[in-house]
Amino acid sequence: MAWTILAGRIQPVCLIDEDGHIADVSAAGGLQVGEVVVSSMPVNTLVTGTIMALGETVTIQPLPNGCATVAVQIANMAVGCQLNFEATVNGTDWQPVEASNGTQTVNATAYNDIYILPGAGYVGTRVRAALWGGGTANITFLASIGMSAAILTGALPAGTNLIGTIGLNAYRSSDATYQPARLDKATNTIQTIDYSHHEIHAGSHFFVTDYQTIGAAATVDWLITVPNTTSWPHLTFEVQGTAITTVTLFEGADRTGSTALTVQNNDRNSITASGMTVHRGTAGGTTDGTAIWQSSGGAAAGSFRGGADNRSETEIILKQATKYVMRITSGTASNICALKLRWYDHTNIA
Repeated sequence: MAWTILAGRIQPVCLIDEDGHIADVSAAGGLQVGEVVVSSMPVNTLVTGTIMALGETVTIQPLPNGCATVAVQIANMAVGCQLNFEATVNGTDWQPVEASNGTQTVNATAYNDIYILPGAGYVGTRVRAALWGGGTANITFLASIGMSAAILTGALPAGTNLIGTIGLNAYRSSDATYQPARLDKATNTIQTIDYSHHEIHAGSHFFVTDYQTIGAAATVDWLITVPNTTSWPHLTFEVQGTAITTVTLFEGADRTGSTALTVQNNDRNSITASGMTVHRGTAGGTTDGTAIWQSSGGAAAGSFRGGADNRSETEIILKQATKYVMRITSGTASNICALKLRWYDHTNIA
């Protein structure tokens, strides 16, 4: 049977001559069809031999075109013998190669077994008697075309991979230290936290809380000042009122702040400070900027809540070197309004 390539696929075909006979493509040089030479493709090549003394070899060379894998079976080898596995690319110089018996990868053996060697890239492989304790060893080579065998060569890096158990290094805790992923003992699931939660653990998540009792038609402003750095605040906020409440966030103000509020770090063990500042009350300047967020609600005897419930949808990345005014306007007398600002500072990776 001959083979041809059609539309990128190898397909078997039979060539029929003008007399209706199947053409023979097994002869040396193949069969000329127009400008194409068609020849049969070898499937397996079998070589057998014996080794009876030190330095003797059994060789399979040349390997068939398209050879991917070479199997070798060693039988009847006596104790005290060792055979080395070798291969050549130039057909003359032989070098050690790795062979696998399914449980280990070696370049020499003292045991009777079946080994698999890679065939792709070599013109020949052989076994050579490096030690000999007597007797006759029977060697059988079988070279096959097809997909190449994947054979691990050399030791795996210590601490990163184990045959039978895979150690998953989840994160780097220092320049040279990696920590493994840990599983929940009850469910055997990997436990994770979202990024904003991670920022708390990293000591770069902050908050400010404040409240004021606001009269009817009165307002209270808070000034948020973002520094001129590339460590940008990722902000969420929440406003609560006990009555009719309107909230507006302005961007691009030129005011100055009146009363500085203390910015707290969520990690109470951290000494990291945020570059962003918050003041209650504003003074000076000529503009509050542009309103970018507004909400209103509540009733004379009903509470209001507005702001961030879901960080992934409501987080605002504040603009570098920019001032913001958060304004609460009360529509009812004695409206107790609370403001919660939460953010983390983050520098984008270039």
